[in-house]
Amino acid sequence: MTSRPLGLRNDTVIQCLQLQGFGPVAGNGSCAGERDSFDFTLLFEQSILSIGPSALFLLACPLRWLHLRSQSRKTGRGGVFEFSKVACVVVFGLLQLVLLVLWAMTSRQDGQFGQVTIAANTLGILDAIALCLLGFAEHRQSIRPSSLITLYLLFSVAFDAVQCRTLWLLPHGRKLRIIAVISNFSIGFKVGILVLELIEKRAFLVPPWNQAPPESLSGTINRSLFWWLNKLFLRGYKSVLNLKSLWPTDHGMDSERLLVHLNSAWNTTKNKRKKNSLALAMMRSIKWPVVAVLFPRLCLIGFRFSQPLLLNRIIDFVGQNDGEEKTNIRYGLLGATALVYLGNAIIKGVFNYKKVRVMTMVRGALISMILSKVLTISATAVAEKGPNTLTLITTDVENIVKGFQVMNDVWASPIEVAIALWLLERELGIACTVPAVLAAACTFVIFRISPSIGRAFAAWNKGIQERVSLTSSILGNMKEVKLLGLTDRWATDIQDHRVKELDLSKKARILSVYRLVLARVSIYLTPAVTFGVFIAVAQRHGSSLSVATAFTSLSLLSLLSSPLSLMFTALPQTSMALACFARIQDFLVEDDKDLGLAMHNLASNGERPSSILNLTNETELETLNPSPNQAKGNGDKVIILKGAAFGVKEEGEPITHRLNLEVSRLSLTMVIGRIGSGKSTLLKGLIGELPTRAGSIQSTFGELAYCEQQPWLANGSIQNNILGYSTLEAKWYETVIRSCALDKDFATLPHGDQSLVGSKGITLSGGQKARVALARAIYSRKDVAIIDDMLSGLDRATEEFVWTNVFGPRGIFRQHEVAVILATHTVNHLRDADNIVVLSEEGTIAEQGVFDSLDLKRGYLQSLIVDSQVEGSHSRGGSDIYEGTRNGPTTVPVKSSEPDDDLLRKTGDMTLYRYYFESVGWKDGVTILVLTICGQFCVYFPQLWIQLWTEADARHPRDRIGMFYGVYVMFGIIGLIFAYWSIFYSFIVITPKSGAYLHQKLVNVIMGAPLSFFATTDTGITINRFSQDMSLLDIGLSPGAFLTLWGLTSCIMGMILIIISLKYMAAVIPFAAIFLYGLQLFYLRTSRQLRYMDLEAKSPLYTHLLETVQGLSSIRSFGWTSATMSNSLKLLGVSQRPFYLLYCIQQWLQLVLDLFTFGMAVLFVGIAISISTTSAGSIGLALLNMLALNQSLVTVITEWTELETSLGAVARLRDMEMNIPKEAQDYETFVPESSWPQCGSISFNNVAAFYNTNSDPVLRNVSFEIAAGQKIGICGRTGSGKSSLLLTLFRLLDLREGSITIDSLSATTLPRSILRSRLNIIPQDPVIFPGSVRLNAIPSIYSITSSEDDSIITALTVVTLWDTISSRGGLDADMSNIPLSQGQKQLFCLARALLRRDKSPILVLDEATSNVDHLTDGLMQRIIREEWKGKTIIAVAHRLNTVMDFDRIAVLENGRLVEFDAPGSLIKTEGSVFKELWNSQT
Repeated sequence: MTSRPLGLRNDTVIQCLQLQGFGPVAGNGSCAGERDSFDFTLLFEQSILSIGPSALFLLACPLRWLHLRSQSRKTGRGGVFEFSKVACVVVFGLLQLVLLVLWAMTSRQDGQFGQVTIAANTLGILDAIALCLLGFAEHRQSIRPSSLITLYLLFSVAFDAVQCRTLWLLPHGRKLRIIAVISNFSIGFKVGILVLELIEKRAFLVPPWNQAPPESLSGTINRSLFWWLNKLFLRGYKSVLNLKSLWPTDHGMDSERLLVHLNSAWNTTKNKRKKNSLALAMMRSIKWPVVAVLFPRLCLIGFRFSQPLLLNRIIDFVGQNDGEEKTNIRYGLLGATALVYLGNAIIKGVFNYKKVRVMTMVRGALISMILSKVLTISATAVAEKGPNTLTLITTDVENIVKGFQVMNDVWASPIEVAIALWLLERELGIACTVPAVLAAACTFVIFRISPSIGRAFAAWNKGIQERVSLTSSILGNMKEVKLLGLTDRWATDIQDHRVKELDLSKKARILSVYRLVLARVSIYLTPAVTFGVFIAVAQRHGSSLSVATAFTSLSLLSLLSSPLSLMFTALPQTSMALACFARIQDFLVEDDKDLGLAMHNLASNGERPSSILNLTNETELETLNPSPNQAKGNGDKVIILKGAAFGVKEEGEPITHRLNLEVSRLSLTMVIGRIGSGKSTLLKGLIGELPTRAGSIQSTFGELAYCEQQPWLANGSIQNNILGYSTLEAKWYETVIRSCALDKDFATLPHGDQSLVGSKGITLSGGQKARVALARAIYSRKDVAIIDDMLSGLDRATEEFVWTNVFGPRGIFRQHEVAVILATHTVNHLRDADNIVVLSEEGTIAEQGVFDSLDLKRGYLQSLIVDSQVEGSHSRGGSDIYEGTRNGPTTVPVKSSEPDDDLLRKTGDMTLYRYYFESVGWKDGVTILVLTICGQFCVYFPQLWIQLWTEADARHPRDRIGMFYGVYVMFGIIGLIFAYWSIFYSFIVITPKSGAYLHQKLVNVIMGAPLSFFATTDTGITINRFSQDMSLLDIGLSPGAFLTLWGLTSCIMGMILIIISLKYMAAVIPFAAIFLYGLQLFYLRTSRQLRYMDLEAKSPLYTHLLETVQGLSSIRSFGWTSATMSNSLKLLGVSQRPFYLLYCIQQWLQLVLDLFTFGMAVLFVGIAISISTTSAGSIGLALLNMLALNQSLVTVITEWTELETSLGAVARLRDMEMNIPKEAQDYETFVPESSWPQCGSISFNNVAAFYNTNSDPVLRNVSFEIAAGQKIGICGRTGSGKSSLLLTLFRLLDLREGSITIDSLSATTLPRSILRSRLNIIPQDPVIFPGSVRLNAIPSIYSITSSEDDSIITALTVVTLWDTISSRGGLDADMSNIPLSQGQKQLFCLARALLRRDKSPILVLDEATSNVDHLTDGLMQRIIREEWKGKTIIAVAHRLNTVMDFDRIAVLENGRLVEFDAPGSLIKTEGSVFKELWNSQT
C-alpha cells in the first residue's frame, strides 16, 4: 500500500493510524469519509509484516544449519569481508535490543503498545542471533550467498520500511521519535547485511570451489535477474566466443548424475512396455525441479490478472473530479503500477529460469539414457535400429524438450481461463458465457485433434529418419558412389526423400494451422460476439457499454486469449512429446546383448564379469576357474564350446551349429572355410555379440581384443585409434607399430601417426586400416585376440613381415602369451597354427586339429592347398583412396572457422536474408506481408473503433449501436480470414517450398564435392547439415520469419494507438526505439554465437554416436563401454553448455523487455493520471495496448532472435556453397552419344594427377595406350599409385598435366557423371546400398521391368547367390535383411557389373578379389574371363598369376610408370620391377 507524503500529519492522519484494532487498513469513524487512505495499522504491521517473516526464518534456520554442518569448509580466511558481515549483524542485534527496551518502556508508560510489539522486537533479537550463526556457517560451508538469508532480509527490509513510515506518522513523542530513528538505523544495517550477503565469494573460496561457474556462485537475486549472464554478454559483444570459453553447467544438471537418477527411476518401473512409462519415469527422476516451477507459475497468474483490475481502477480514477484525496490515490496507483509490472517481470524471470533448468535436465537425461542403451543393445537390434538412434537424440529429444517448455501451460492455462471468465462475469454479466462457450468449443476441438497432431508429427519424424539414414549411408560410401557413376541418381533419390518427408509433414502443418487459427478466434471473434450479447442484455435494462467496462473487458479477453493460445500450443506439443517418448521407450525396451554384459554403472571397474554368462535358456554355461597351481600353457583353456550354435537363418535354423571347440592360452587357432560358411558368425558368437542358440560356451576372460573384417576406425589420428582408451606408453607403442610395419607408413604420411584417418578410415588404404586395427588389438594387451580375416588387405611382403612379427612362433602375441583366434582365407601359414578349424558349408566343424593331422586329400582344406600350389603364392594389395605415399593428401585438422567467419558469426550478415528470401520468392514474400498487415490491422483498428463507440454512446446513449456493432463484427470476421490465410500461406506454401529449395542446394553442393572433401570432413558434420539444419529450416526459420513479421506489425500498430491516445508518449517513442535497437544489437552478438556453438557442439556428439554404433562389437570386446560412455557424457556435457546458456540469455532478454515495459507503464500511468485533459476512452485504449506491448515486444525480439540464430543453418549452407570446391568444371560440357564408348580403347598421355590443389602429384608423366579388347594388369608395391591411376581414369582425381582419351574422346571434356556411368567397375570394398535386392542390382534405373528382373536373377545365379537371396524374399527383399558375408557381397558386386557389361566395353577391377577365398577368387576370375571376353579389362593385380595371361602389365613405382609390356617379356627382362615382384611371391 502506498501512503501520503510525510508532511501530511494532522489529527485525521493520527486517527487513521490508531493503534487499536487489527485492520489491516487503518480506518475508523474519522476515516470513514475518506477515500482510500492507503495505510496499515501498526498492529497489523507488527503481527504480520514483522512477526511473520521472523517466525518463518527462525523455523527454517535450524534445518539449513544442520545441512551445512554436514558440508566441508569451502572458504579460507574471510578477512575484512567476514569481519564486516559479523560486525553488521552484531550492531543490528544491539539495535534490536535497544528497540526492545524502548518499546517496553513506552508500553509500560503509555499503555498503548501491547504484547505483539514486545513479541515482534523479541523475535528481532532472535533473528540477529540466527543471522550471526547461520551467516557464519553459510560463509564457510556454502559456495554461494545464502538464499534463506537473502529472502528474509529482502522482505524484512521492505516490511520494516512500511512500519518505520508509520512510526514517523505517529505523534512525535520523544520516545517514539527515538524509536523511529533507531528503526531507520536498524533498517540501514539490515540493508548492509543484505548487500554483503549478495557479494560473490569466489575470492574467498578454496580450490576447486573457486573454479565453479558464475551461476553456481550466484545468489538468489543474481540468478533471478540473470545478472550472472552479464559477463557472458560483455565477452560476446567484445570478442568471439568459443566452446572452451563457455561455463559448464552446474552439478544439478550434470549428465552423469541425471543418467543415474533416470536409470534408477526406469529400473524401478514394473511394466516398461506400458504406455508413457518412460515419461512417468522421467518425471520421477526430476520431480523436485519440476515441483519448483509450480509456485512461481502460480504467482505469475496473480500478477497477470492484477493488470486488468489496475486498468479498471485507473480508468475510473481519470473520470473522477480533482480533490485532495485524488492526489494520494494518484501516488497509490503509480505505486501499484510499479509493483504489478515489476513483480510480473521478476516472477516471470524466476519461472523461466527454473523452467530452462528442467528442460536442460530432460535433454541431458534422455540423451545419456539413449547413449547408455546403445552400448548394451543386442546385435540384432543394432542392425535394425542402431542407425536410427541419431534421430532419437535429435528430433525426438528436441520435441520432448519443447514439450517440457510448455508443460506448465497445460495446467496453468485452465486456471487463467477460469479467472478471466469470473472477472468477465463481474464486468459483463451473462455475456461472459459467450467467451466461455467459444473457449470450450475451441478447447474441445484442440483436444480432439491433439492426438492427430502427435501422430502426424510422428509420421513426419519417421520421414526425417528415413531421409537422414539414407543420406548417412550414401555419404559413408561416396567413393564407391562416384566410381559407379551414381552421384546424380542418389542425389535425386535423397531429394525425393526430402520431398516425401515434406509431404508427410503436410498433415502436421495443416493441423498446426488449425491450432493457430483456433487460438486467434478469441482475438477476432470472441470480443465481437461477447459485446453483442452484452449490448442485447444491456438494452433490455436500459444501460449501455461504458468506457471502463469496454476496455476492462477487452483486457480480460486479451488475457483470456493468451492462456487459450498457450493451451492450444501446449496440448499438441505435449501430445507430440509423448509420441517421441514412446519412440525412445520402444528403443529402450529392446533386448540387451546380455544381462550380464550390460553396463551397470559408470563407476564399475570391469566391463565384463569373468564368470560364464547364460545367454539363453537352452545354454548351459559354466565358470572355468583354473587352479592356482595350474601353469600357464597350452593346457589352460580360455574358451570351450560344447555343441554351440550361433546366428539364425531365415527359416529359423542356426547359421553355425554343433560346434565343439577348445582354445588354450598361448595358442593360435585358425578358422577357415568357404565364403558363407559362418566364420564371422562363429567369431561374433565367441565375443558374445550373438547369443548361443544351443549348447554352451565357457570362458575365463572378461575382455578381449577384436579385429572386425571391415576394420572399425574412429575419425581421429592414427595414434588415437591405436591407443583407444589406453594411455600412451612410448616404448610399447613403438614396439607395436614396428611389429605391424606401420613405421614405414608413418614415414611417408605427411603427419606421421598424427595424420587423420577420416570417417571410416577413408584416408588410409585397406592394408593400412587393417594394420592399424591389428596394432590396436596388440597394444591393448588382452589375454585373447579374435581377428577376422585381417590378412586379406596385405601384399605378400607385408603379410610375411606381419605374420612373422605378430602371429609367428616368435611373434609378439606368443611373447605375451595371448590366445589368438584368426579367421582367414590364406593357407601359407597353416603349419604355424596350434589348431585349425575347418567349417563346412552347412556351418559345422568339418575337421580340426594341427596341420599334419588333417585330411589333406579331401574336403575344403585340400582344395585350398591345391589352389595355393597352383598359384604358387599370392600378393595382396593395400591401396585404397589414399595410399600413404608422401604424395598423399594432407590430413590436417581444419580450423572451425576463419577470422572472417568468426566476425560474421558475431555481427551477423544481412545478405543472409536475401539468400533466404531467394528460396521464398518475391511474390510469396509480398503476399505474406500484405496478409499479415491486413490481419493485424483488423486487430487494432477495432480497439480504436471501441473508443469512438463508447465516447459517442456517452454523448448520445444507444445511438447508432447497430452501425458501430456491425463494423466491429465485420473487422473481426475479415481479420480472422486474413489470419487464416497468412498462417496457411506461411506454413503450407512457403515453408515446404523454401525447405525443398534449400535442401536441393545442399544436396547439389555435397554430392558435387570432390573426393578430398569427404576425406577431410567429418561425416557427422555433414550429416548434421542434413538433419539439424534442415530441422531448423522447417521448424525454426520459416515460422520464425512469419511470427517476427506478425509481432513487428503488432508492435508498430500498438505504438501508433498509444501515441494517438496519449500524445505525450510520442516524445518517449524515439528513445524507446533507440533502446530496443541497441538492445537487439547487444543481444544478438552473443545470441548468434551461442546458436552457432549449439549446433557446432552437437556435431561431435552425433559423430561419436554413429561411430559407436558402427564399432559396437569392438568397443564391447575391448571392454571400452565405460570409457566410451564417459566420453559420450563428456561430449554431451559440452553440448549442454551452449544449449542451456542460449535458453538462459533468451530469458534474460525477456526479463529486460519486461523491465522496459515496467518503465514504460510507470511513465505512461504517471503522465495519464497527471493530465486532466485526457479522456477515459483514450486512457483505456492506451492502457490496453500497453498490456499487449510487453507480449508483442517479447514476440518480436524472441522470434527475431530465433530467425537470426536459425539463419545460422542458411549461413552454413551458403558458406558450403561458396567454399566447397566443385568437382565438375565449367568446360566439362560435351555429352557423347549414348553408344559411347563402343570399342574401349584408352590412352594416357603424359598424365600428372593430384588429390587437391595443395598436394604434390601422385601420378607423374604417365603415358601408355590400351587397345580395344586388351587386358591390362596394374602392378606395383603398396603406395606406388595403382589405385590413384584408376581414380584418375574415373576423374576422382584432377589432372594437372596431360590428357586421357577414351575411344578418341578426351575424358576431361565430358561431364564426370556421364564418364563414370559409361565405365564398369568392381571396387575393392563391396558396397550395398539401402533398399531392395532389385535396386542394388541395377541402382541406376528407377523403374525396373520384368525382363530386367529375369536378367537380375540370371546374374545372381551365375555368381551362385540366387539360392541364398531367393530364400530370403527374392528381389523384393531388403538387403539389410539378407546376411551376406564379405565375400558374398563381393560376388553381388560382380553380379551388378554383369548387368552393366552390355553398356560398357571397359571393365575395371580394383583388387576385386582381395576379400574372398581362393575358390571364390577362381569363380570370379572364370566369370570375368567368360563374360567380358573381347572387352577391355583393367585390373589392379591381386594375385600376380591371375594377370599372367593379360596382354600388358603396367608397373608403377612412386607414381611413375616404369614398365609397360607383356608379362612374359617382363619376367624375362633382367632388372625388371615386375620380375622382382614375381620372384618375391615365389
